[in-house]
Amino acid sequence: MINCCCLFIQVQLAGYDDLTQQLIARAEKDIQPRIAIEHANARLAMKERQLGELSDAMRRLDPRDVLIEQYETAAAEAAREARIYRDETLREMQQQADREKQRMDQEGDERKRKMAQKLKYLFIHLLVYK
Repeated sequence: MINCCCLFIQVQLAGYDDLTQQLIARAEKDIQPRIAIEHANARLAMKERQLGELSDAMRRLDPRDVLIEQYETAAAEAAREARIYRDETLREMQQQADREKQRMDQEGDERKRKMAQKLKYLFIHLLVYK
């Protein structure tokens, strides 16, 4: 009798396990589409918010603002080019001044050398004719 009860309980437990597995599988199948739908709705809501924000930004952006931005960009580029031109011009002027100074130093050295030669010549002639 006890064996019979145990067998009956084992059969019921096995049936219970099968039923549990079936219910879990059905619940998973039922919940997956709902989660996918909720996820898709959340993505759509986010996309709508983004598009609304973009639309608001475009409405706030006045064509005059676009022109002002273009002029500011052009002005910044012109200022950059002016700085480059100024720097190049200053560098060239410095190089020219350095070359001129070198030339003048060479001319001064040449004059000193010639003057030293003339003085030497004069001293020699003074000593000889003295």
